[in-house]
Amino acid sequence: MSKMTEKGNPSVIAIDLDGTIVGKSNVISLNILEKLNVLKNRMPIIIATGRTLIGSRDILNQFQPKFPVIFFDGRLIYQPSGDILLLSHCLPSKLVSLVKLRFGSSHYIVEECTELIPHTRESGISYVMSFGIPRSFISKNISGINPIYMYLKPKHRDNDEDYCHLYSIAKKYSAEVYVTGNGWTVIRMQNHTKCTALEYLGDKYGFTMSDVLAFGDGENDRDMLKNAAISIVMFNASESLKKIATIIAGSVDEDGALLFLEKILENGKIDLE
Repeated sequence: MSKMTEKGNPSVIAIDLDGTIVGKSNVISLNILEKLNVLKNRMPIIIATGRTLIGSRDILNQFQPKFPVIFFDGRLIYQPSGDILLLSHCLPSKLVSLVKLRFGSSHYIVEECTELIPHTRESGISYVMSFGIPRSFISKNISGINPIYMYLKPKHRDNDEDYCHLYSIAKKYSAEVYVTGNGWTVIRMQNHTKCTALEYLGDKYGFTMSDVLAFGDGENDRDMLKNAAISIVMFNASESLKKIATIIAGSVDEDGALLFLEKILENGKIDLE
């Protein structure tokens, strides 16, 4: 793989989805898709998303990436062509067992890696209703792979237990806990980011972060943007994130990334002057 020979001349593009090239329509705009489809035949285009593999199905079908895709904010790397799981940072079996034992009777529990596995039929229904996904996404089979995410939600409002014990258990196993806007508690391994996933791919395919042009808009992109040779931050990003940008693009609703993809196609570089 060729190296970045001069500033502004990327050899790898890492690009976020939601808020960067995917807006309210929940798909990549046709103009950006057209440019990406040309570029992916010239250089590695690495999708780096906080979405899960299941939650990215429509995007994968739309773009059909040639290079491995980063999911779960760096906790899973998957090669769609060939259906190859390259890397997964799963929750340890002991932690999964402890969570099931402590919360299994009082909470809906769903596990997710490459599939969504509800512990009960009611858990699956509650998850589908909360996240608005098709029931077909719910698997009836046990995958045999430890989950990357575990989702918990109290079965009853008065059963919203003190989660101090859960935080304590998670910390012991180097996991972290956060709560979604719709009331589900998520457990996942900590200290994994889009940047660490890119570094893993760099070791495998022969590039470093000094070869990467990164597009992003959210806090989950910060590490990737901070370490990339060129960071393009969307106008809809926070002011804090814009401070680390090499360039600030237009908003996702304006296809702000399009101009820079066109420049790479036309000139092979981005003028930073």
